[in-house]
Amino acid sequence: MIPVQLILKNFLSYRDTTLDFRGLHTACICGANGAGKSSLLEAITWAIWGESRAASEYDVIHTGTKEVRVDFTFKTSGQQTYRVIRTRARGGSSVLEFQIETPNGFRSLTGKGVRATQDQILQHIK
Repeated sequence: MIPVQLILKNFLSYRDTTLDFRGLHTACICGANGAGKSSLLEAITWAIWGESRAASEYDVIHTGTKEVRVDFTFKTSGQQTYRVIRTRARGGSSVLEFQIETPNGFRSLTGKGVRATQDQILQHIK
């Protein structure tokens, strides 16, 4: 899996952040303790698998906000580009979208519900 872009909206300590990995061959995430380095990697994990270190599924939502969203675009070793968008509303449900890039833009591979979509993601990334 080769990261292409990561967009965070209200994820843990991040309010509105975009990381573009295009053009990078090797990258280093560095910074002071508590700066949010691990949160960037956790955002990728949460987007793809829906898992995080948070005690509650709503604890990934930035304090004082109502919704979290993580968009993660990546390429596979076969150079196919996919995008996963996971959203959760405080006190509400999750939305999970899975898309594949085509010459005409991204096309949905989203299943009927989060579980079906999660299965689609796992099937494609192996």
